[in-house]
Amino acid sequence: MSSPVNNNRKPGFARRKHGAGVRNQALAVYPLKSMQTWHVYILRCGDRTLYTGITKDLAKRVAIHQSGKGSKYTRGRLPVKMVYHERRRTKGKALRREAEIKKWNKDRKEELVGKEAV
Repeated sequence: MSSPVNNNRKPGFARRKHGAGVRNQALAVYPLKSMQTWHVYILRCGDRTLYTGITKDLAKRVAIHQSGKGSKYTRGRLPVKMVYHERRRTKGKALRREAEIKKWNKDRKEELVGKEAV
């Protein structure tokens, strides 16, 4: 006996079929996710400090920082220049990497920036 069909699903979710006789389809309800990558980036501010952040659109985010409409930290430290970035597949992985870098002292961040400058 099959379960009743629920047509009141949340947008952004697709339903895969359940039951006997259904072939080549996985079971369960899964969220539709974008395959777009996330970027972890480091900016050098006008006062020589470093700022770390994440974004999906790197060029757009750097332009926003440069215009003075980015983070509160960079607004008063213009101009900014991107000195390092790396890609991550998910937002969670990007957030974890950002947190890891933010815990480092300035010398270690400078080492990372110098090793793989943009």
